Amino acid sequence: MKPIKTLVLGLALHCAAGLAWAQETINVVAIYATSGPASMYGSGAERALRLMIDSLPNKSIGNRPVKLTVYDTEGNSTKAAQLFRRAADNDNAHLIFGPSTSGESLAIAPIANQLKVPTISNGGAEAITKPATPYMFAVAPPDRLGVEAMIETLRQRNWRKVAVLSSQDGYGQSGGNIAQELVKAAGMELVAVESFGPT
Repeated sequence: MKPIKTLVLGLALHCAAGLAWAQETINVVAIYATSGPASMYGSGAERALRLMIDSLPNKSIGNRPVKLTVYDTEGNSTKAAQLFRRAADNDNAHLIFGPSTSGESLAIAPIANQLKVPTISNGGAEAITKPATPYMFAVAPPDRLGVEAMIETLRQRNWRKVAVLSSQDGYGQSGGNIAQELVKAAGMELVAVESFGPT
């Protein structure tokens, strides 16, 4: 938790440094899935973020109070994009946390870069931060690392035939494509590729 907290505080300090002197409050907005199927990711992230902000001395950074606003995306990519724009336009967000999933994060990445709002995603799809941009960050290890570890395990066990089964959400599609790429690169035989709905 300490490296994440350091990253969070570092980005917040960066945002605070760019504020006009007349503006005193640092507006932090979280767009997490706090309800629906993805709430198992979003509700914990929301509680952790509240705890981090509550742990700041006087809930401030550089003598500037930190205001947290949280919106529920329900795990819906369209809603995540709408809430991101609302956070940037109406709440004057200096820093946005979320969304909770890769699909939502892929939907808001172009908006974050267009509106130039630093955003810390919880999604793990490689495409969220590749190519790297000045405004999109991710705290989850990218899916490629997990797939590379799986391929290495298969190689150590001398397994040559591989099937890929992945979900049809953003994370599953990204990881499934990476798995197919790495299986072939490892000289293994790809015997089947199947996908299933996220539910």
